[in-house]
Amino acid sequence: MASELTTAPPLSDDATAVLERTVEVEQLPASATGYAFHEVYEIQRTVRLIQEGGYNNVALQFSDELLSDAAGVVDALRKSLTNGQKVYVLADTSYGSCCVDEVAAEHISADAIIHYGRACLSPTSRLPVIYVFGKRPIDLDAVVKGFEEVLESKDADVIVMSDVTYSHALPSFCQRLREAGYTNAIETTHSTIDTVPPLSSTSSPTSTSTLPGREYSLPESKSLSDFTIFYLGPPSTTLTTLLMTHNSLTSSIFSHNPLTHSTTLESPTTNARLRRRYAMVQKARDAGTIGIVVGTLGVAGYLTLISDLRKIISEAGKKPYTFVMGKLNPAKMANFGEVECFVLVACGENSLIESRDFYRPVVTPYELGLALRARRGEAPNWTGEWVTDFDRVMRLNSSPAPEPDDDDEDKDPWASDEDEPHFSLITGRYESSSRPMAPKTISLVDPSSHTTTDLVQSSNGERALVTATATIGGVFSPSAEYLQKGKVWKGLGNDVDVDVDEEKGEDDGEGAVVQEGRAGIARDYGHDI
Repeated sequence: MASELTTAPPLSDDATAVLERTVEVEQLPASATGYAFHEVYEIQRTVRLIQEGGYNNVALQFSDELLSDAAGVVDALRKSLTNGQKVYVLADTSYGSCCVDEVAAEHISADAIIHYGRACLSPTSRLPVIYVFGKRPIDLDAVVKGFEEVLESKDADVIVMSDVTYSHALPSFCQRLREAGYTNAIETTHSTIDTVPPLSSTSSPTSTSTLPGREYSLPESKSLSDFTIFYLGPPSTTLTTLLMTHNSLTSSIFSHNPLTHSTTLESPTTNARLRRRYAMVQKARDAGTIGIVVGTLGVAGYLTLISDLRKIISEAGKKPYTFVMGKLNPAKMANFGEVECFVLVACGENSLIESRDFYRPVVTPYELGLALRARRGEAPNWTGEWVTDFDRVMRLNSSPAPEPDDDDEDKDPWASDEDEPHFSLITGRYESSSRPMAPKTISLVDPSSHTTTDLVQSSNGERALVTATATIGGVFSPSAEYLQKGKVWKGLGNDVDVDVDEEKGEDDGEGAVVQEGRAGIARDYGHDI
């Protein structure tokens, strides 16, 4: 088990790990599914939608395990398209392959995107999308047997969901259940077309959607809490998102893995994961400098959510920074040591990062909202609900903050609770509230102090008394303060420790051992180090 990092990982090495790294990808080309190639990739349906939509430049986005079939799909489409339409394959995605990469598609002025394989079904903001999920092979007899083992009552209220790559089997599976006597089994439907703007819904007024692109209809006399979810698919980010968002909404959740033919009750593992996320909320509450990491450029509403996060972070007296860094890794994010917590703006399936592998905690927008809305002196109030929808997160963040108690008769009227300490469940002791951008009371400066002070402007327009070297353009900067406090540059890879007098800024004169570097050109160096 990986342990939480206490120091930043090394940021420079000989890069041999990149060449020796092994990436495990489950190769499942069309030939391994048991279906015909044109049937797996729905060539006829795709051609019909391209022609009906009048699309001329079409971008094809494949998940990693389907790239080996990309050339065959392009060839089949070109033979069927007779009006000069052009198709392009997106070589690499900026973020997760489950998300539609609108930015890459716009490089070729695409009119539409066809997304193949697993998809998060998050709504897009600029281009229409045609989804082709593929058809993974499945043994329905084994699935029905696993269902009957965990749900013996024929009257059980069940919502059947699946990974999108098994969505083709849902109608047949639900029909088998009804034939076996499970009359209350409800099938989930998946959206296969995403238009901009969205088409008017043709589903029933009673239909419900608790995950993007998935709908089901509940009886009028029953609520979601009366139902059990039976999920069809192997462990994946889709299953993780389903467990986190529905753990508090349904009575129980079972999953069946078609690869191992095993059926599992998921609630115990979900509860443990939620407890770990609550610990991340506590860490986010103690952070004073928060980095907003942009993890998507295609999900509708991401720009509005980023602006909303910057607003609530600033209102809490904390400092926000915005980062666009593509796919995340611990070494990349450890470059920003002054950032005490990161919030990742991404689709629901990519927003959950197990922060034990990172130097700083990485939380979701919903979790950050919980941390910032908590009243000072009290722990964040969390019922176990977990939200990924951008619109709902923004509605929660804009809700009024809890009103303070009225029993403050014995409180000193001149005292301020802006920096009142609170009890941290992480450290087990009282911690000061980190609010570096909050207005500070101006006090007299000791004339004997050698520290230069100035009245400077904080980000919210207030005046604060801080050291002059911690300001940029007359505005207080937590990053500048971080670098000011004992941060001395020693160089990369010193072989000899340098004794530095931080007060005088002097060292003992010793430095790193000088070594001869490489000489020549890249294909023919004189020697290797």
